[in-house]
Amino acid sequence: MFLPGDLIFTHGAGLIQRGIRWAERKPGEPEAYANHVAGFTPPGMVTEALWSVQTRPFAQFNDGTPFQVWRCMPLTDAQRQAVAAQALAYVGRDYGLLKIGAHLGDALLSRLMGRNVYAVRKLASLDRYPICSWVWANAYFRALGMLFGIDPNEADPDDMHDFVSASLAWAMVFELKEAA
Repeated sequence: MFLPGDLIFTHGAGLIQRGIRWAERKPGEPEAYANHVAGFTPPGMVTEALWSVQTRPFAQFNDGTPFQVWRCMPLTDAQRQAVAAQALAYVGRDYGLLKIGAHLGDALLSRLMGRNVYAVRKLASLDRYPICSWVWANAYFRALGMLFGIDPNEADPDDMHDFVSASLAWAMVFELKEAA
């Protein structure tokens, strides 16, 4: 059902997940949906940045947290494989905890200035230490030259979700909603 390169956007209910959505919300923007992004690589496997970038079976990823799966419809099988291969190249890298601080710094500056600011993230160019959105924004950029409306080093899950939601090339292929 899912293809390599399909993106998974999660909507967790915990304090940390809500804090991430608050921090990635731009001035004047509605509440963010996504606090995490992962993606499919080999069949049935998900690659994501947790404490390190890792690949695990989708059954282990799917813990009941609401999520959406988005697919870039015009991609060929070869392009999907290229994106997945690029994401897999990051497996084993340690998580970029300092990047979370950079995102928070920009969120605070953005609220103070009343506009979107990408200052701290530009200074914290820590490609060796990825976060979830960095893995997939860079996988698409390096494999296909595709952007999510923003520099891949500055992307957050909300930026990516906003982009795919507004793009005619992307379609939501699955959604697990809040438990009833």
